[in-house]
Order: sequence, then structure tokens, then C-alpha cells
Amino acid sequence: MAQDTLTLPKDFLFGFATASYQIEGSTAASNRGPSIWDTFTHKDPSPIADGSSGYIATDSFRRWKSDIEFLRSYGANSYRFSISWSRIVPNGGRNDDVNQEGIKLYRDIIEELVRVGITPCVICFQAFGDLVKHWITHNEPWCISVLGYGHGVFAPGRSSNRERSAEGDSRTEPWIVSHNLILSHAYAVKMYREEFQKAQSGAIGITLDCVWYMPYDESSAERVEAAQRALDTRLGSFADPIYKGHYSASLVASLGDRLPKFTPEEVAIVQGSSDFFGLNNYTSNLTQPGGTDEFNGKIINGFVRPDGTRLGTQAHVPWLQSYPPGFRALLNYLWKTYNEPI
Repeated sequence: MAQDTLTLPKDFLFGFATASYQIEGSTAASNRGPSIWDTFTHKDPSPIADGSSGYIATDSFRRWKSDIEFLRSYGANSYRFSISWSRIVPNGGRNDDVNQEGIKLYRDIIEELVRVGITPCVICFQAFGDLVKHWITHNEPWCISVLGYGHGVFAPGRSSNRERSAEGDSRTEPWIVSHNLILSHAYAVKMYREEFQKAQSGAIGITLDCVWYMPYDESSAERVEAAQRALDTRLGSFADPIYKGHYSASLVASLGDRLPKFTPEEVAIVQGSSDFFGLNNYTSNLTQPGGTDEFNGKIINGFVRPDGTRLGTQAHVPWLQSYPPGFRALLNYLWKTYNEPI
């Protein structure tokens, strides 16, 4: 009986995930157009610590067959990868241009994955929907809006700390980006459900990222509230509209008029626009109030408990510590808060 409780179900997907710019290289091959990451990494001076770019990366454009063999050797039965849109629509979709060389590249990859028994997870309904049954619209939209438009450390490199938006308040831009990412996700889901899902029998959703925020001291109501505010801001800014139909009360109270509003028609499209709760989790943090960064709820994070012990095992980068109980706590929180398959 004990052994049965530790056995994963037969349909459990175990695998790996990559992002196109991080692995493909060959940024000008097969009629690929420039992406915002090309522009960002080629700035002078470079915003990348070692000055590198995705020009070569791990050369997966040429080595994808050996990459799939690596997946097989590690026992993977799933592979989530992203589409380089500048390889599919080099001119950004203008004039309905579609680069057939780009379509063929990803088609070949998907066909090989299916042939060797690895489930592909991507987004591009019409070209690949006969083989792909797991669709993800956006991966980690918080990183796009906050790191790309708030802190400026991701492409396109805009920073609300040093630039002013057209609305006159530069702090507004990341929230406008977040709002429109939610809408673009929801309308993509609407299209899939109306035009493709019945015939293709696939599932579609969005993948959000969140660390587990736990109070530095659970006996402190202020610190407990700070941890909840961090979850409402980092995770809830996307999850609450998609799964509940509205932004959280704490986010509305914090941002006021700077937070865009959904029309009733948009709420009807946004709410319920995911067949599952996609989650990326990296670490857990001990949280207390006092920070200045509104993009995570104005909190201070750390790994050291009040008694001086460390939360988990330190990883190779300073912002990561492994803490398995935190992952379990986050999963339980998601199930209780959103009641969705994760």
C-alpha cells in the first residue's frame, strides 16, 4: 500500500522545458527576422553581464535531433519549448506573411518528438494542431511585464525607474503590459476553443511563475499580510483575472487608477480562459514588509529564519534555495485559492 502511494500515475508527464532564444542560435538562418531579444542583447554597451547573445546559444537550430536524443536518454516523455515568432512571421505578422521554412523546422521537431514518444507542448494551432494537444499561450508573463518594462533587465529593456510612459507616469507601463498580456492570452484561447479545440481535442492554458512567499514570523500579523500581498501581486495579478474574473482587492488598493480596468465584455472572455493552472516554481522566500518594489508587493525577502537557521539548501545563484515544503505549500495554496488542475 505504501508503495502505491509513491507511484506516479501512468499519464504523468515528466520532461524538460526550453525557450527558443536561449537555445536555438542561427538567428538569421531560414529567413528568421530580428526579435526584441536580438535588439536588446546587441546594444552598446551590452546589458548582458558577459556580453553574450543568442547568436549561437546551444546551437539547437542545427542540433535539435541530438537534443531529442538527450531527452530520451533522461527518460523524458514531454518537452515544452517555445516558438520563435520571428522565425514564423519574420515581419511581425504584417501582410499575413508566414515563413514556411520556420514552419518546417518546428514541424520536423514535433514529428520527431511524437515518433519517439515525447509529448510536445507549444502554441501554433493551425500548423501543428494535428500533433500537439498541449498548448501554452504565454510563459511567465510577469517576467515580460516587470523585468522587461519595470526593471528593464529583460528585453525590450524599458525601465519604469528611468523612463516615462505616454500616460505621463512611467510606473503605469508595466501594468498596462500585464493587462494586455492577459487580454492577448484570453483572445488566443477564445480562438482556439471556437475554431480548433473540438477538432483537435487539445487543452490550452497559460503558465505563470511564482515563488512561495512565507511570513518571516507567523506570529506577526504584519508579516503574514506582507506574504499574502506578495502572492496577490506576483501571482494574483495574472491568476485572479483569469481564474476569478477580477484583480485582487489588495492590488486595486495599492495601484488605484494606475491599474487598467477590464470591460464587462473583456471579463467574459478573460475569466475561465485556461483549461489548467500552469505553474513554474523555483524557490521559497521568508517575507516581511519594508521593500520599495511595488512589483512584488513592497516586501523584503530572505532565506534566514529568526533563529538564524537557513530555509533550505543554497543553489549556485544567490536568489535560489531548494525548500521542498515550500513547493508543497504553494501547490496547496493554488488548489485552495483557484480550485484548478495544476
